[in-house]
Amino acid sequence: MIEIEEFIPRVQVEAPAAPEPLIERAIRQAAIRFCERTRLWRDHDTIGTDGEDAETIAVPSESVLYEVAACAIAPPFLHDASTPPPLHNAIPLTPISMDDLSARWPNWRIMPIGGFGARHYVCPHFGSIQAIPRSSGTLIVEFILKPISEAQLLPDFLHRFYADDIAAGAAGIVLATPGKEFANPGLAMAMTKKFESRLGALSNMGERGQQRAISRTKARFL
Repeated sequence: MIEIEEFIPRVQVEAPAAPEPLIERAIRQAAIRFCERTRLWRDHDTIGTDGEDAETIAVPSESVLYEVAACAIAPPFLHDASTPPPLHNAIPLTPISMDDLSARWPNWRIMPIGGFGARHYVCPHFGSIQAIPRSSGTLIVEFILKPISEAQLLPDFLHRFYADDIAAGAAGIVLATPGKEFANPGLAMAMTKKFESRLGALSNMGERGQQRAISRTKARFL
């Protein structure tokens, strides 16, 4: 993770008179927008579950879960607690919404655990996940992250590979501030257009690269 202030000099190239607190807020907003559109900030978690209730997905500090990208389950007989689950033997699960789940299995919350093989996963509430029909084992969850709204740190890769993109988005926000001497609506529009065009290109690249991935849930959380 890298401090948000490391992005400030790049924004000051376009908005030298803007106060730093405003620039920091704009950088944060641009980073959140970047992560939502491109879905490039990814992580994963392996979660042991007894199948009875939904399990919490652990995310890194300064981040919030945006979207579950994929989930698989390694049945308990494939490993023990002393060794990592063999992921190559995990069974991919497909997403199902709460509405579809309730319509298909109205009594899913009281169905016997392990009585039926898990085929789906559901996110009953924010930041949680559960195999359906209820099953014990290890959930392997891939998910998309974005910065929290009060983030002071951003992921390193944003600065290493996309600092100019974040700076363009932030400059567009800062220069569009109404009633300020440093405001420049024309330049703000140009910087925002540049930022959005870049997000579109990166988003399309990500979609093409995920054509053969496990089916993803479309649910977003914040």
